[in-house]
Amino acid sequence: MGVKRLSLLILGLCLAFAGFRSEAVDFLDADELFYGMEAKNFDKPIVIELWASWCPGSRVVAPRFGDVAREFGNRAYFFKIDIDDYPEVVSYFNVNMLPCVLAIYISPNDTGNPQVYWTGARGEPYLKTGDIRQIVNDALAAHNY
Repeated sequence: MGVKRLSLLILGLCLAFAGFRSEAVDFLDADELFYGMEAKNFDKPIVIELWASWCPGSRVVAPRFGDVAREFGNRAYFFKIDIDDYPEVVSYFNVNMLPCVLAIYISPNDTGNPQVYWTGARGEPYLKTGDIRQIVNDALAAHNY
């Protein structure tokens, strides 16, 4: 990744987390995702579409994801991650089918400490607009930080 793209990505993330998003969906890299999960420093669920340019299902799901992002944009963070650029994300979440939508949220564990959890679905037939909306609603209901 070039320095210019990385700088723009970091600027976009700072603006996104501050609430100044220019689009409903921004792009995210693996380092920023894993840092946010480890630090447990996000105040709203993070919803991610894992996609690839060569995947026909990804092209079908992208506008659905964008519609849901515009609908819930002030209640959750919405990002896209290209799996070809970040295979470590595929490995970490054990993704074996595209497209995939994950919602990452924080909730207390059994001892009351904040814990990062995720939920989602994969495969175009399971990612209609209503399905994505339900994934977001479930994460919003569970997010407690």
